[in-house]
Amino acid sequence: MFRSRPLIRAAAIGLGAVVALSTGAAAGAAARAGGPEAAKAEVEAGRKLFIRCAACHATRSEGSGFFAGPHLAGVVGRPAASVAGFAYSAELKALGITWTEAELDRLLTAPQSVVPGLCLPFTGFPKAADRKAMIAYLKFTAP
Repeated sequence: MFRSRPLIRAAAIGLGAVVALSTGAAAGAAARAGGPEAAKAEVEAGRKLFIRCAACHATRSEGSGFFAGPHLAGVVGRPAASVAGFAYSAELKALGITWTEAELDRLLTAPQSVVPGLCLPFTGFPKAADRKAMIAYLKFTAP
C-alpha cells in the first residue's frame, strides 16, 4: 500500500533542496579548515543535503515507522541490512558489510555500483565534500 506521508514530507521541504545543493560543498571546505565551528557547519550542510533523502528515510529510530527505506539513525558503524522489521533486498543482505565512513562514502558516490539492483532513486553525490557532510550529519543523528 502506498503511503502519502513521505510525499507530503518531500513537498514540504522541496524548496530547501535547491539551497542544499548549493551549500554542501562550501560547508565541507570549511570543515576541512578545522575547528568546532567548521564541524558544526559540515553537519548543517549534511542536514540540508539530507532533504534529498527525507522522502524515504528518517533519522530517528523511535516513532518513525518505515517509509520506503529504513531509518538511518545510528547507521554509521551498523551492519548493512540490520534494522529489525525492514524488508531488505537479497542483494543488500548478501553484502555482509558494516556501514563505515568509507563504505557510506562508496554508497553515496554511486549506490547502484555498490548494490546492483538497489531500489533507490538516488544516483549519488558526485562531490566528495557533499558526501563527507552527509556522513557527518548521519554520525550526528546517532541514537
